[in-house]
Amino acid sequence: MQHSATIMSSLPLQISLFHHFYYDLGFFILGISLLIYKAVHRDYPAPARAWEAIILVFWFIIELTRLQACSNGNKTEESTPVFISLLFTTPVVFAHLYNLLWQKYIFDVEQITNVLSLIFLAFEMLLAIQLVCRLKSSKRII
Repeated sequence: MQHSATIMSSLPLQISLFHHFYYDLGFFILGISLLIYKAVHRDYPAPARAWEAIILVFWFIIELTRLQACSNGNKTEESTPVFISLLFTTPVVFAHLYNLLWQKYIFDVEQITNVLSLIFLAFEMLLAIQLVCRLKSSKRII
């Protein structure tokens, strides 16, 4: 008797996570570069600079953790890491909203990159929710 295993993981989600990782690296480097530019060329108060640097670093750590958890859950077909990555989406979204709405100086390039990040997040969130639902509804016996 031959048992055929159904693949439950999501290829579109994995592709998006892969590309989002490299996008985030570029976003982080751009963020640091813009912080330095603003410090040198704008009248930028030190507390605001420090606050934005802290947000950028924490965003990067949480975002990499979110991407890794989602990728691991997708590859191992376990819903818990994917669900955890969905929880980590909330602080990441708030960091992008801060960058879009509440910074002292907001450049056009920051608006564009933050909107692209939010689009990535929305797409990955939909795929992750779909994956969690598919994994929870499967009746696999191991």
